[in-house]
Amino acid sequence: MTFKEISVYTTSEAADLVADAFFSEGGSGVSISDKKDIVELLKSHAAWDYVDDKLLDMPDGVAIVKGYAPIGSWQEQLERVQEAFNKMKENSGGGLNFGSLEIVTRDIDDSKWRDAWKNHFRPIHIGEIVICPKWIELEAKGKAKVLIDPGMVFGTGEHETTAMCIELMQDFDLAGKTVFDIGCGSGILGVCALKLGAQKAYFMDIDSLALEASANCVHLNGVEDKANISRELPHISCDLALMNIVAEVLIGYRDKVCARLKKGGAIILSGIIEGKLVGVTDAYEEAGFEKIRVLRKGEWFALSMRKQYG
Repeated sequence: MTFKEISVYTTSEAADLVADAFFSEGGSGVSISDKKDIVELLKSHAAWDYVDDKLLDMPDGVAIVKGYAPIGSWQEQLERVQEAFNKMKENSGGGLNFGSLEIVTRDIDDSKWRDAWKNHFRPIHIGEIVICPKWIELEAKGKAKVLIDPGMVFGTGEHETTAMCIELMQDFDLAGKTVFDIGCGSGILGVCALKLGAQKAYFMDIDSLALEASANCVHLNGVEDKANISRELPHISCDLALMNIVAEVLIGYRDKVCARLKKGGAIILSGIIEGKLVGVTDAYEEAGFEKIRVLRKGEWFALSMRKQYG
């Protein structure tokens, strides 16, 4: 399948908001490329599989946000994204520099991406979970095996934000519990919860490609009878909510999630950069949540919290 890659040139300070606009308008595989992040990464001497050296040639303060859309509907999606940009600029009242917001597009054949991904991906062990691509034969040796084949949709277990969610959910006894996977992407988090004993998992995403990928992941792992996949949050109570999304969306969904989470239930929040951690934590503490545990991997943070009241 061919996709249209949409690249937007913005600033480091506005990149998260631009990425959120892509996500809100149904963009898939949204990513941010920022020279500042690469410089900090090189200074930290952290071990990464791949860094694009070309990013170092970018001007200081410039970031590129990329999103993907099906070739047949990309123009309509681009118009919605541009409208969202205009509203953000209006709402900022000139207080935030969005940069040029120049847009560049090109066609991408996702079959080439999938083949390259298959060449390097290996099983990942995270506590009691082992994430394994479906084309590799592996004996789990007492661990819960989760098979994946996610295509272009975010969520393979390789990324720090996903791995931290999987690690944190193992702090809880999920036997017989109901779990929400909000912004489910590939569906890996909800399937991991089911493999760890959850009775029911509800997968929610506004991206139709993510819903399709989650359905495939659910089928691949044989847990269809325990899964529900939808664009909307169900009007039921859950014991654990999983959210691996940008900070602004984590905060924006707070009240909806709080209303559906049982008292004493828990939430795992991931996809948070250091500058947003206090804001996310404060927002949930104000709603009656108590912090349990915080993890950091690279530049990313994740935390688990328990609902005390509300």
